[in-house]
Amino acid sequence: MANDTGQRHDLSGLDPALLKAIAGEGYAGVALDLIEGLVGAGPRQMILNVPNRGAIHKMGGDDVVEVPAYVSQGQVRPLAAGRVPEGPLGLIKQVKAYEQLTIAAATEGSYARAVQALTVHPLVRDYGTAKAILDGYREGHGALFPVLR
Repeated sequence: MANDTGQRHDLSGLDPALLKAIAGEGYAGVALDLIEGLVGAGPRQMILNVPNRGAIHKMGGDDVVEVPAYVSQGQVRPLAAGRVPEGPLGLIKQVKAYEQLTIAAATEGSYARAVQALTVHPLVRDYGTAKAILDGYREGHGALFPVLR
């Protein structure tokens, strides 16, 4: 949050119970809950991004999916979601293709692959829109944006 707001807050003087309650919100709370489960503070079920490993039928085993997972000491195991109806499954696969192409664009430093990634995103209607989005990102965030050739 400090990166977003430019403000830092010293929480060292707060009651530990209050700190735990604060940490229970947002991603920090999820991370703390996951760590507690992994180190043996008791098993729990959480919604996590994990390798699919059969959780969603017709998705690749190594595809990262956001599903309920069982967390216990030293293990995270996705819970089977089973078959997803064809319509939603198609959308899930389309977003997964976007994610994989985005990763490829970043690792290759490829402008063409980045435009291709945006083109397959379900909320982007065509190549021209995808190119305009990418060019806008580069113009607005050039110093932070990866070099694309």
